[in-house]
Amino acid sequence: GKWGVFNPSGEKWDLHCSHDMIYCNRTSPIGLIVYSDKGKFGWTGCQFSENNIKAEYDIVYLPCKEYFYSDQYGDEIESFVAVKDGKIDFYEYWTSK
Repeated sequence: GKWGVFNPSGEKWDLHCSHDMIYCNRTSPIGLIVYSDKGKFGWTGCQFSENNIKAEYDIVYLPCKEYFYSDQYGDEIESFVAVKDGKIDFYEYWTSK
């Protein structure tokens, strides 16, 4: 009855099967996965382990298909919003092509 994510290219578990639910935005350039445990939300970016945030947020709004693109660097920037204790946090990650 628990959920996890296995990354076959890296042959490892990005999220072990211990989470109540997993949400994925297929269009995410960083492979963003949001998960919930006991009514709280956290996330991981499968490309980068430093993007692992434990489940302590009240809600996370996944990014949409629109990204910002930098002609100078050729990077995609992904932004999303997380809410914790009534405070809104804005997060931004980028990937390099």
